Amino acid sequence: MGDGKLGLLINHALSTTGAHLTMVGKHPGKLTIEGETGTKTFLTGHLPNMLFDIVIEATGSVRGFEVSLNHTKPRGTMVLKSTIASNQHKLI
Repeated sequence: MGDGKLGLLINHALSTTGAHLTMVGKHPGKLTIEGETGTKTFLTGHLPNMLFDIVIEATGSVRGFEVSLNHTKPRGTMVLKSTIASNQHKLI
């Protein structure tokens, strides 16, 4: 989750492993670049109802964290590579 500099770097590193990757972000141009590596891409808000074994959250937003959590399989792994600044005491 997240197509900023950190998300792009993570995707590029993981694309060398042969893993099947899906990237979600809000910038069509950046997602097009990632699609060239064989990564499936979705715009934020257009991700189908899918669950993933591993989700890497790099959006830096409360909403991105919530979407990441909702798309992680039960007993799956969510990796937080993000700093979320929020005045909310309860994220979920």
